[in-house]
Amino acid sequence: MNTICLSGKTPMRYQPYQPDELRFAYCCHVYYRWHTCWNMANPNLARIAAQDIEAERPDIHILNFKADDVEIAVLASLKPTHSVAIGASKLKGATSKILRRMAPSPSCAKLVGEGYFACTAGPPTFEELNRYLDRQGHHHGYDSRAHPPLYVRSWKDPGEIGALRGVHSWTSVRWHLVFSTWDRKGVFTAAAAKAIVDC
Repeated sequence: MNTICLSGKTPMRYQPYQPDELRFAYCCHVYYRWHTCWNMANPNLARIAAQDIEAERPDIHILNFKADDVEIAVLASLKPTHSVAIGASKLKGATSKILRRMAPSPSCAKLVGEGYFACTAGPPTFEELNRYLDRQGHHHGYDSRAHPPLYVRSWKDPGEIGALRGVHSWTSVRWHLVFSTWDRKGVFTAAAAKAIVDC
């Protein structure tokens, strides 16, 4: 049976459906940025197009793309089986392959920098994020240290971050920042992390 709902004075008719007729789509959009090794200018990087990366990685759909001599910024749509880290690895690997084809260099020469920036937008999944952060100590090997180099800070009052204020909006932003030293030498402390956050 059709259902009729009234919205104001305009009748709206909804067609009947069965539960097995419903189809759901997965959507995960991630914004990435990465740069050349040591931030050294590479003119070939600016010549790379979104189609070049998609040709290397057809499993990742690029929605927006920008590149210059030093940095690439990508808005990508990932598959359900891809984590943010896997997406970064695939995209950066494709970039490195393309650069090597454009200008062959010694096999030991690194063309793409170690790190990357990534962020997503959408409903907060605090439980998933907390589980991920709880595993990082073991993953990076600092969970057995007497003073793990971990620092967590929360801003409850949006007034502390004026740029996030909105007249008719509420913002929840979570950052997970990772800093690593050369060869991962253990020199960071929670006090150092607090100083970095304060800056």
